[in-house]
Order: sequence, then structure tokens, then C-alpha cells
Amino acid sequence: MDTIVTLVTEHPIIGIGIMIVAVMLIISIVKSLFKVAMVVTVIGLVLVVFFGFKPQEVIDKGKDLTDTGTTLFEDNSDTGLLGMLSKENFLITEENGQTILEIKSLGVKYNVDDLLSKLDNEKSKELEQIIEK
Repeated sequence: MDTIVTLVTEHPIIGIGIMIVAVMLIISIVKSLFKVAMVVTVIGLVLVVFFGFKPQEVIDKGKDLTDTGTTLFEDNSDTGLLGMLSKENFLITEENGQTILEIKSLGVKYNVDDLLSKLDNEKSKELEQIIEK
């Protein structure tokens, strides 16, 4: 770190170049975030205007989506799954001799045997109780 500071202080042109690159990077990130926000806004407007959703429904679905994404990002996906299963409707089917757990609202499918093998004893019992309900 000291070498970088020394390099920038001894050669101001390099420092200016680094600052320009940093500003360009920040601007590109802000532009990308703005574009994503505009796309989400347009999708929300289309849902409300053309498909008859209520604005509060669209907002609630967006909140659910961000909460789910945050849960999956921050927690282990297997641990976060147990919390989602208690809130979401799920379907258990048999495909090719395997038991599949499907959460339609999230578009997620899990093999129950693989999921149980990844979880510890306590979590696997909790998952079995949720599935039995």
C-alpha cells in the first residue's frame, strides 16, 4: 500500500489517471443500477396497466423477491429454504424414482434426498416435519 501512495505522490499524472478510472467505474456502476431500476419500473407498470395487477400486489411481490434473494445471499441456501417452505406453497412429486420438492412461486426444484443429506440432523427433522404437513 505504501508503494502505491508513494507512486501516486511522486507521479501526479498516474494519480490523475487512477482517479479518472475510479470515477469512470463509479459512473458505470450508477448507470447500470439506473438501467436496472428503469427496467423494473417498466415491468411493474406493464403488470399494473395491461395485466390488471393492483399496485400493492406488485410491490408485495417485489418485496418478497428481494427478501428471498437476500435470504439466499446471506444465509446458506439450505437453511434459508426451511424458512421459505413454511411461508410458501410447495409441491412434492416423483420424477425418475426421485422425490422432488418444488416451490412454484420461486421456480425452484430440490431433490429431497440430496437436501436431507446436506442438512444436519436437527434441520433434516425440521424439513421432514414441514413436508409432512
